[in-house]
This record gives sequence, structure tokens and C-alpha cells, in this order.
Amino acid sequence: MGRKILPVLILAAIAGFAGYEYYTAHQDIQHSGEYQGYLEGEFVLVGAEQSGRIAREDVAEGAAVQKDAILFELDRDLAKASLAERRAAVERARAQLDNLKAAQQRPEQIDVLQATQRRFQADLDLAVLELRRLEDLYRRKVASKEQFDRARTQFLKAKAARDEIRRQIVLARLPARQRLVAAAEAELRIARAALRQAQIVVEKLTIRAPVSGEVQEVFFRAGEVISAGQPVFSILPAGKLKALFFVPEARRALLQKGTRVEILCDNCPDHLTARVSFIAQEAEYTPPVIFGPVERAKLVFRVEARLEASGAALSPGQPVTVRRASFGDEQK
Repeated sequence: MGRKILPVLILAAIAGFAGYEYYTAHQDIQHSGEYQGYLEGEFVLVGAEQSGRIAREDVAEGAAVQKDAILFELDRDLAKASLAERRAAVERARAQLDNLKAAQQRPEQIDVLQATQRRFQADLDLAVLELRRLEDLYRRKVASKEQFDRARTQFLKAKAARDEIRRQIVLARLPARQRLVAAAEAELRIARAALRQAQIVVEKLTIRAPVSGEVQEVFFRAGEVISAGQPVFSILPAGKLKALFFVPEARRALLQKGTRVEILCDNCPDHLTARVSFIAQEAEYTPPVIFGPVERAKLVFRVEARLEASGAALSPGQPVTVRRASFGDEQK
């Protein structure tokens, strides 16, 4: 009987020792000031301001891009047709305005019309006198009917010329002409604004990188249709990495915004530091992907720290260990 109990006692002792070692190891981590976390990128999602079919893409995943570099273009057939229509509308509005201005008389032109009116009036006065003279002679049988008819025709022609020049002067002075010109000018401004809007629409079909960085992911390919605002590219700007880690409540007071921390990981450069930029106000349960069962049931606070160096060899999602920098380093 004693021989059967002995192995059980040995196994129980081993299990107890292992459990104690596991517990103390994690307790040491918790109280050592080291915290587990991972790197997170501050990605810039790039899409188009309007829906459409992707005509072509100029960069692939992993490519380095500079700000304003072309990423992709949407199909522009409809936009180009609209642009041509707006250009034609501007030309039409400009022609209408030019016609109205050509018909509009300037003051010096009105002076010329008035001088012409005086000449035509003199011709009319002379025609009236000639008509009266020949009318009297025709009555007395001195002048022929042909002479009388010719004088009357000359009178009618002179009167028509005088009346026409009067009409032109009246039209030139009409205030309605100014209003028509003003309305045509407004129409031209509207047409030009619509043309500029169409030009902007065409320009926005070419989507450029808003920042310099590395293309992390391409969500859609050439030939696919996207909606307005739908991300097509994900770009990680240079230096936009931060460490995200979790701090127990007992040690939360040791960190505040601006506190310098040291980042440790595989391939991390020596003395890689970051500054705490965010501390959550509400506690949460420890993410199971980071900690084991012991810590999983504990409440912690989420902390973010922005890396102070570029960390070119680092990648988002990479696990890290974070610890508070020494006092001397923290003051730098």
C-alpha cells in the first residue's frame, strides 16, 4: 500500500513545485515593472472621394511611396464627357455675352448716331420742302405727276431713315440692355464654376499618396468597383509605430503621459525608447493572446507609447516587452 502512495505523492510534489514556479515567475513579471505588449501601426487608409471602377494601380504591397505619388486611377470616360459638355457651355455663354456687348452702344457710339440723326433730319426737312413745292406746281399743272411722285418717294425714304436712326438711339439708351449684359455675365460665371467643378472631378480620379511610407495592404485590384470613401490602400508612414501594452492597476500610477519607457524585442535596436501618449481611464481584462491563464482574469489598463526612433526593422504586431526607463534616461 505504501509503495502505491509514494509515486502519487512524488507526482503531487512535482506538480505543486511547477505550479509554484509558474506562479512566482508570473508574479515576478508583474512586479518587476516589465509589461507585455505588441507594436501597432498608425495606418493611413487611402480611398477615392467618388465611386467607380479602378482603371489601373501603380504600386504593390510592400512598396515604398513618396507623398503625392500616384497610387491608382479610376475610369474617367464619363467624367471626361461631362468635362467636354461644361467646356461647351462656357463657350456658349461667352458667345452670348459677346453678342450682347457688340449690340450695346457706348456713349461715343451714341454721339455718332445722334450726328447721323441730325443729317437724316436735314435730308428730311429738305425733302419736305421739295415735296411741298412740287405739290403746288403739280396742282397748277406746271410740274408733271412723275416729278411729284419722285419728290414724295424721296420724302418717304428720308423719313424712314430718320425714324430708323431714332429707334437705334432709343434702343442704345434702354436700361434693359445693361440688365441683359449683367445676366449674361452671371451665366458665364456659373458656366465657368461648373467647368472648374468638372475639372476637379477628373483630377480626383487620380488618387495620390497623402503621406510618405510603405504600402502595407491593397484591398482592391484593377477592374474592381469601389464605393466613395472605401479604403483601397493601407500605408504605414515612416516612424508611425507605437507600443501597446497593459499595466496592472497597482502599477498604473507609476506611468503618466510623457513617461519614457524602454522597448525590448527580437531585432529591436539597443536603447529603443518610447513616450507614453495614452493611458486608458477604464480597466479591461487582460487580452488572452498576450498573457497566460493566471493574468487573463486580472483587470489591467491599456497604455500606448509612441516610439522615439524610426525602428525601421520593426513591424506592426511584433510582440514586445516594455519597461520603465531608468531615471537618468527618463529625463532626457
